Amino acid sequence: MPKAFGRFHDNLTLRCVCEGCNSFFAEELELFLTRDSVEALLRVRYGLKTASGRHKLCESRLIVKVITPGDWHGARITVERNAAGTALRADPLPQVAFRKHGETDWKWFLEEDIDQPRNWERYRTDTDTKIVGKPDGSVQRLSDKLIKMGIVFKERGPLERVGNEVEAFAEGVLDDIIFRGVAKIAFNFLAHLKGADFVLRPDFDPIREYIRLGNAPRRAPVIVSKFPILHRDDAIYRQTNGHIIVLDWDKAQEGIVCLVSLFNHLTYHVVLCERYSGVWHPLNAGRHFDVENLRISEVRGL
Repeated sequence: MPKAFGRFHDNLTLRCVCEGCNSFFAEELELFLTRDSVEALLRVRYGLKTASGRHKLCESRLIVKVITPGDWHGARITVERNAAGTALRADPLPQVAFRKHGETDWKWFLEEDIDQPRNWERYRTDTDTKIVGKPDGSVQRLSDKLIKMGIVFKERGPLERVGNEVEAFAEGVLDDIIFRGVAKIAFNFLAHLKGADFVLRPDFDPIREYIRLGNAPRRAPVIVSKFPILHRDDAIYRQTNGHIIVLDWDKAQEGIVCLVSLFNHLTYHVVLCERYSGVWHPLNAGRHFDVENLRISEVRGL
């Protein structure tokens, strides 16, 4: 388990990964998984600190919008961790809000949305306009762009103030970078259980090439769902906020699969091997990483 998701007592540590690959995984895969995913926000929610001095989250794969009622509803924001890593601070991205005369709701558009007039054509006339951004020239830039597109500003005024806290909704963009980061966790768990010689079998070449090089196998290597792993969990109730990893044979496909759920949130189904060519033997195993006491226990009754 990457340290960013908890520094667990007696963590499962591999000794068979070369320095080059280990550095690559940390910089090219785990970096995005721990800063640009829904799981990155959950790290803050559950108070998992980081050794990194960087606090900014939400790059391109995590969309965060304000859902507090009022003028700011629908505005896009970026978030940062505080120094302790236990709370979030929000700042609005440079963007424009339109509201047709007679309507009550503002409609928010990022700068790249403004470049596509069809997205906001109906707001060209009889519309109130607001521009927000940091004092770095972005407000003036957006203003100049709207003027060139025929928007005339009649009045400038502030948006309503909000309190110290706002509610926000985060939606993650799941792509190969996130999937490869999760697949690496699954593959490492298999390597921890079975050893380096086992996972160097040709049966695992496709998933290793996917994790290391991004070459996708014929069958989708990672599928994500909201179905929980643990028995008795459902869409609302979860027995734990910890991470869960479960490994077993895929009897239907004669391969090996691993389920990974960080913070027991989304469930990633990782196909480690489509068809295993060796002799079948007992394989199923699971671990629960408790983020509260930072201890690891076996998951039984698989």
